[in-house]
Amino acid sequence: MEKTTEDNKLILTEDHRYILDGREIPGVTRVIRRFCPAFRVDDWYLERGKAVHSGIELALRGELDPESVDDRIKGRIEAAMLFLAENNLTPVTLEAGMASRSFRFAGTLDCIAVDPKGKQIICDWKGSVDAASQVQLGGYRVLARANGYSPSAVVAVETRDDGSYKAHWTKGRESLRAECVFLNMLSVANWQDSEKIK
Repeated sequence: MEKTTEDNKLILTEDHRYILDGREIPGVTRVIRRFCPAFRVDDWYLERGKAVHSGIELALRGELDPESVDDRIKGRIEAAMLFLAENNLTPVTLEAGMASRSFRFAGTLDCIAVDPKGKQIICDWKGSVDAASQVQLGGYRVLARANGYSPSAVVAVETRDDGSYKAHWTKGRESLRAECVFLNMLSVANWQDSEKIK
């Protein structure tokens, strides 16, 4: 099943490729994996991650049946909810596919939330966090701004089986650096593709 944005210009295929205006463009994760091979994860963790993301989305929409939740992911869903509650954040956008026409790349943002002062925060649910996670959030920040959002911070939320979490915040100069690193990776990846360099 394909997901499209409201204007039907961005298509996300079942095999997680992004098509913008009829042409394939790279996704944030695909770009980073070219430079950070450790960013790849085992299929089991990928499937668990998909289930956790789906569970969090359903919970935030008020559509999650608690009886249907597998014990192997229950704590991670609870961790995301605890993070939002403890930080007084209200989600405004969930699992949103976005593209940048200027830079020709796309990605799916887990959550954009607002704090009590109206500041926008990009939240990314993670099973584990490494240095590449910050670069990924830099790419998401570029996408959010390209789509009319003004995020003041980004956060990788490492959810855990026991229902706890660890928040890895990126603000100010760190956010700008993460954006620059991502855009540099994107530029090199595009050059490699144009020159057919593997």
